[in-house]
Order: sequence, then C-alpha cells, then structure tokens
Amino acid sequence: FIHQLGHDLRTPLTPLCTLLPIARSLEKDPEIQEFLDVTIESAGYMKDMVQKILLLAKLNSDHTPIDITDVLLQEEVVKSLASSEVCLAQNDNITLENKINKDIIVQADTTYLIEAFNNLLSNAMKYSPEGGTLTIDAIKNNGWVTVSIRDEGVGLTEEQQAKMFDEFYKGDRARHDLKS
Repeated sequence: FIHQLGHDLRTPLTPLCTLLPIARSLEKDPEIQEFLDVTIESAGYMKDMVQKILLLAKLNSDHTPIDITDVLLQEEVVKSLASSEVCLAQNDNITLENKINKDIIVQADTTYLIEAFNNLLSNAMKYSPEGGTLTIDAIKNNGWVTVSIRDEGVGLTEEQQAKMFDEFYKGDRARHDLKS
C-alpha cells in the first residue's frame, strides 16, 4: 500500500517540482514570484516527505536486504556534503568543516549511512545561525567509531535528545522545515 501510495503521489509531484521553477523564472510580477516561491517550496517539501515515507517503509520491511561493506567514512561524508540539501548551507554562509580522518573505515550499508548523514547535517544547518560553522568529526576508540556533528545553533533540550531517534519526532513543532 505504501509503495503504491508513494508512486501515486510522486507521479504528479515530479512535473510540479520541474516546471514550477521554470514558470517562476519566466514571471515578471514580484508578487506572483513570491506565490510561486511558496508553491515551489511546498511541492519540494511534499516530494521529500514522500521519499522519506518510502524509505521508512523500506527500512521497516523484513525483506529489505542490508549490504554491509567496509566504507571510507570521510568519502561518505563528502558525498553527503555535496548533496543538494546540504548545499543550502552556502545560502546562509555556513562554513562546513570535515575533520574526519581519511583513513577511518567503518562497516555500514552506504545507502543508510548517507541517509543518516543527510538527515543529521540537514537538521544541523536548518538550526544554525547565518555565518555559523558546522563541524563533522570522528574518533576511533576500541574498535568503534564515534561521529560528531557540531553546529552553533540553540541546541536540544534533554527531552528532545531523549526522543531524537523516535520515528516522526520533531523537536520544535513551530519550526517545521521552513528553511529546506
């Protein structure tokens, strides 16, 4: 059901996400441009939400294979930093620092690892002040690797930290992805 619903929702969203920016670039009226900006942002948000729902359904499926391989951690972070969502940082003059040693290898499924990095980095950027710095680092310790992502935002309360890995949890309902 979820897969069919995702397909049915993605089909009309694809041309909307493609054609609305073209229509906006052709429009001369500033007020209509603003309306189109809101529409473009909303269509993009919906498309992203559909993709996340499909990914969640896939992750929760008993039939989804996980492909664990040795992965160079720094390379996967570079891929995440190059993604379109993360490039939003440049709009707010956020400095991105990747301090991960190029020799750190982890065992992971790269698809899920990149998704986790994209989520963490995207959230860190959304709540970072303009001109701030976002630092990604990793430390090896007793066969484990701890990755840290540090920003200069307001931070999370203890209650938010306790719930951050709960499905569908949003720490601040008043700030629903307005910068993405």
